[in-house]
Amino acid sequence: MTTKATPLPPPEIPTGPLFSQLAGMPEARQWGEDLAKDIALYRAGKMAWTDIDAGIVVHGPPGTGKTTFARALAATARLPLIATTYAEWSEAGNYVGDVVAAMKRTFALAHEHAPCVVAIDELDSLPSRAILKSEKGIGTHMLVNALLAELDGLNGRTGIVIVATCNHPDKLDPALVRPGRLGRSIRIGLPGLDAIPHILAYHIAKGRSRVTNLPGIAILCHGMSGAEIEQLVREARQAMRRAGQTELTDQFLLRILEARAAQLSAAEQWVIAVHEAGHAIAAHYLMASQDITLSILPGGGRLGHCATLSARGPVTRKTIEPELATLLAGRAAEEVLIGEVSSGAGGSAESDLARASELALTAVTLLGLSQTSSVFWHGSFQSLGIHHVPTSLVAEARDIVQSAYQQATSIVSRHQSLAKTTAELLVKQRALPHAAFQELVRRHEAPAPRRLIMPPFARDTPVFSSPWRTTQALPADQQGYPAQPRPRT
Repeated sequence: MTTKATPLPPPEIPTGPLFSQLAGMPEARQWGEDLAKDIALYRAGKMAWTDIDAGIVVHGPPGTGKTTFARALAATARLPLIATTYAEWSEAGNYVGDVVAAMKRTFALAHEHAPCVVAIDELDSLPSRAILKSEKGIGTHMLVNALLAELDGLNGRTGIVIVATCNHPDKLDPALVRPGRLGRSIRIGLPGLDAIPHILAYHIAKGRSRVTNLPGIAILCHGMSGAEIEQLVREARQAMRRAGQTELTDQFLLRILEARAAQLSAAEQWVIAVHEAGHAIAAHYLMASQDITLSILPGGGRLGHCATLSARGPVTRKTIEPELATLLAGRAAEEVLIGEVSSGAGGSAESDLARASELALTAVTLLGLSQTSSVFWHGSFQSLGIHHVPTSLVAEARDIVQSAYQQATSIVSRHQSLAKTTAELLVKQRALPHAAFQELVRRHEAPAPRRLIMPPFARDTPVFSSPWRTTQALPADQQGYPAQPRPRT
């Protein structure tokens, strides 16, 4: 615990990683590289600090590399890094004055070692003043005001770059994120398939290795965060050492992935595969997605994944409806192929149902796309709370979601055989890249042969050479078409 009597250690310049070694955060990386160039000009006396964009909020799911970004920024710009958290400030004492004093010590250290980077983690733990009206809100007002004073600086904030990280930027006090303070906001999401091989290679290169099928393993890591990929490599090296080996190979990585998949029963794998197949079919036929990748391996806080890439255009009711249907197509596929739905579409605020409901409510309130209300802006329901949204708009949003679910059910029913084939292959190979799914679609849409019915190609002519085939075969009761889950009683 940091106290008044405990001096803060002097900051140091991180040795890495550099931005050149990072993947999966193109927008944040570009901002950081531009800032590093501006700081070089500032040090050379060719640029004023007031012209530098020196405050940013980096947000996104856990494990996506937000704190790594702060280290990379300091390492690339050759600046000392002062890393702290709101929780660390809070541990300074039981009174608001103790927390404010800890905050002031951090910024005093920053002024002493400027130019430098101050990374504040978990900033969303500091509540917004707008949502606290009780006596506790008085303390929050004092804390936010103290932080605002440090961000502004009585003598300016010359030489201090602020990188605040959080999971929920919507919870931040609006005054913190205005221009001149933390005016820039960039999201770092889960890495895509273009970034995963680079992240794997970065962590694999930390020791001796002989990995030959990096692209194939990357497909199986689809949906994982950067931290989960790092953990995968770490566990694979532990398995390597236990086996008395000195080089990391594909087999050790696959062994860890197989162990994670084995945590799910055959029935659970089938439900997840059907769910993700439904998303893929809706994305293909309703949104003309150009990149569809599926996985049933756990990662990113989810049990399955279907990543899509679609062209963006003007936001209208017509463009929102297929997006809603795609979100709900996983649940629809469960109903069509299995006969009952699981809880896979619900749960957290990141679930399919939550995202669909939020999109529909946003459309009729914030975006002004209601067809039953007069032309009027109703504000953001997130800040007001759904209980403050007119009941007529809530009913309209509910109708929009229900209509989208009917559309999702219709498209999955129309392509039921494709959904089934996709799910079967997904269970067998654990992941399907876009090319494999496109081949499934091509064969599904091709005219049926007149005399000969082809055998199931999932077993005889695979469209994706999965590295999973190098692992030990599944038990006999888990091969082929998985057993259906027993009906609920």
